[in-house]
Amino acid sequence: MINHISDFSGIDEPKVKIQSNRRYSFVNIHDIILITRECRQTKIYVTGGPVIPTYESLSELDKRLKDYNFFRCHKGFIINSGMVIEIIPWGSKTYLVKLANINVTALMTLNKVKEF
Repeated sequence: MINHISDFSGIDEPKVKIQSNRRYSFVNIHDIILITRECRQTKIYVTGGPVIPTYESLSELDKRLKDYNFFRCHKGFIINSGMVIEIIPWGSKTYLVKLANINVTALMTLNKVKEF
């Protein structure tokens, strides 16, 4: 679910509702850097905040964020295209993606590099 929630300045910021256990977090879409799967859980990395764990699938989140500059670069990663700093070869058909504001890298396949 994507909502537009006004902050105190009166500007609508698109937010996404994320269910984590029995609570909900409302995250500014533009603050999301990376979404990945780790240990049967989806982890959402955001600018200036803690990692948000959820059991929502990457496919579901990919559908919800498709209109907001996000790119499914690998079966286990969704990245915010605006946060990409560098794409580095890593093996014969795989690349590492360095992202702004975090020390975690994503993987990208050769076909996805061409698409990106």
